[in-house]
Amino acid sequence: MNITKLKMVKPEGSRSTVLMALFYVQQILAKGQCDPQRIDAMGERFVGGFRHLVRGKRLDETLRIAIEFELGEKLGASYSEVSDLVISEIGPIGNLIGLAQCAKTMKVTLDLSWSHPKNTAYVSCYTVEFDGVEMAEVTSDSGLKQPMITGLNYQHPLLSHDEIEEWVSEQIEQGHAIHPSLLQYVLKNEDEEGPDLDELAYSEEAPQSELHELTQIQPMVSKSHESASMNDDSSIAPASFKTLGIKGFVGALPRLGRSLETSLSLSDDMNTRVVEEILSDILVAPLDNLLDLLDESLCIGPLRHITDSTYQASAYPVQGDWYSGKACWDVLAAKDPERDTLINHWIADADKLNLGYQLVYKMIEQKAKFVAARKVSSLEKLQEISEAWNDGSFEKELAEKLGENPNESTKTRMGVLLEKINEAGYAIKKADPDYGETSSQTTSLTLWDSLNEIEVAPSDIGVGVSQLLPLVVASFIAKSGLVSCEQPELHVHPRVQVAIGDMLLHATEKTSFLIETHSEHLVLRLLRRIRETTENRLPDDMPPVEPDDISIIYLEPGEDGVSIRRIQIDEDGEFKSRWPQGFFPERREELL
Repeated sequence: MNITKLKMVKPEGSRSTVLMALFYVQQILAKGQCDPQRIDAMGERFVGGFRHLVRGKRLDETLRIAIEFELGEKLGASYSEVSDLVISEIGPIGNLIGLAQCAKTMKVTLDLSWSHPKNTAYVSCYTVEFDGVEMAEVTSDSGLKQPMITGLNYQHPLLSHDEIEEWVSEQIEQGHAIHPSLLQYVLKNEDEEGPDLDELAYSEEAPQSELHELTQIQPMVSKSHESASMNDDSSIAPASFKTLGIKGFVGALPRLGRSLETSLSLSDDMNTRVVEEILSDILVAPLDNLLDLLDESLCIGPLRHITDSTYQASAYPVQGDWYSGKACWDVLAAKDPERDTLINHWIADADKLNLGYQLVYKMIEQKAKFVAARKVSSLEKLQEISEAWNDGSFEKELAEKLGENPNESTKTRMGVLLEKINEAGYAIKKADPDYGETSSQTTSLTLWDSLNEIEVAPSDIGVGVSQLLPLVVASFIAKSGLVSCEQPELHVHPRVQVAIGDMLLHATEKTSFLIETHSEHLVLRLLRRIRETTENRLPDDMPPVEPDDISIIYLEPGEDGVSIRRIQIDEDGEFKSRWPQGFFPERREELL
């Protein structure tokens, strides 16, 4: 997920608003919970339902959440199951199947409202954009009876194909009626002596083209074109209004993970199937991909758990365990030498975090002896006899006793031996198959104090180290999604805070971060790396950092709710826009 490679948030009174919104959306998409009491991904953090999330706790207000994301290689859950079979039969409309895979960015917007008839929150409106242009809109009534597609933007660039233009021209030449929203493809090339395209489009006598029938859904001019003149070539007058019912859940959301089911019924069943697949790529695929990314995201809370010797690692850490930091220790329990070497590089090296500790593998070799016993009256006696048997004491004592009569039979010799053993309450047979010895080796991961050269538990080390380690581990195990962390600078020295900035910049090659921080030192290090990139004097091991790689967002409470400002950065690592109330003004006041 790449909103920006690294987003820093300086909170004022509403520190986890952004994080909560992201994982609230995840819970809506995954479980249909628009009115949750707790957010699962945030360690079941209590939020109190929709009433406590909406502005002013007023149920007549609508809560709008918009998420824009780049998918890169993960782009495109696609529902084009029949495209290869039908494209040649249905014409160029088949080329629109899988169009979601052609977009670079997607934006999903959910409007959440309160349903008084159902006494719950629901999605009243869902819109989706591709590459910054609105594509479709779905709305729902408060009774949650029938979600409807209320708009499609036929002018979207992804719906424009040269083959469609050629096909539309052919249909016009053959006298077929064409839906008005498609005339834009040929009007720009209209010849003065050619046919009257408007008459062809609206003629009741003209035969209806397949594409005319396939486009009987309300054409929607995107918001970016709403103010355009209806005579402008870039805009087109919408045709007669016609909505389309879909099968959804929690209001306006289509059901995820499956093809869209609609009320559309065309003359040809295959055409109906094709249109539903195109609509699935437009409306369902973006939600599928967004949910995948949120499921792979990690949220580390402001206070991380400090484990002790009684902690039992889970073999199956869940997303919610990252909020408390417990999942960090669960992940480390599953040893990975390549990963742990990288983590050691950051926590132990002098030019990195240099925390004074490192991860080590503790190997314990164990040996076990097995003694078959018929009667056991004392474990101490068992140990004594076992040792005597192994060191030859019994043999020596028996030899001394039988030395007086060397001709004593073997049977008698064994009888004397068994008698001595039975006196202690045991019967041990040297040849007994249950008697033997085994050895085993176990390997576990632990922390090593580099200064004192001793093993230490997380509860024995500085609080700052235990608080920081979950972020370090998460930074180098995440492959996609978003790693979010509240206040990574807790309880650590300013020297370590600036090094956190370098660690995040290295990890952003694979991972995107959302960091909530009060640390001036961390922000200053990021600005310095931008400046060094511009001046071509970065340290050899540092990746180049551009201003667009970092987004600094300032949240500020006000009478109308929390306002959000992005603080722009230039190539010299300076703020282009004014920082609200000054950039950490306390230090300047103390110095002056």
